[in-house]
Amino acid sequence: MYSVLISLASNAQQEEHLAEARKALAAALHEERYTAEIWTEPEGKTKGTSAPYLNQLVSASTSLGADELNDFLKTIERQLGRTPEMRRVGTVPIDLDLLQWDGQRFHQRDWERNYMRQLLELLQ
Repeated sequence: MYSVLISLASNAQQEEHLAEARKALAAALHEERYTAEIWTEPEGKTKGTSAPYLNQLVSASTSLGADELNDFLKTIERQLGRTPEMRRVGTVPIDLDLLQWDGQRFHQRDWERNYMRQLLELLQ
């Protein structure tokens, strides 16, 4: 089993999409520990152009390799209605990012964001 850290975020029907994502993630994750959800204003490319985000982290274990898990996350995103067109206009039904897999970090910019630091503290 591999330890993983995954971020969940949505700026459209936020509570509903995070709940649906958690249900879908249960198929691949074990011993899940979810943080509380926090609301944040958009940062980066969508700053000032989209609705607020609802964010959450999950720490868990999985038998999937990093690439398999990433593919699984992108499948969930598509199932919950995420399309490239929606992202371009600032609408994100769900964003699932593999931040860490078995000690290997990904999405380095995300680790530096204020909301990420808040969420990481909630995992302590």
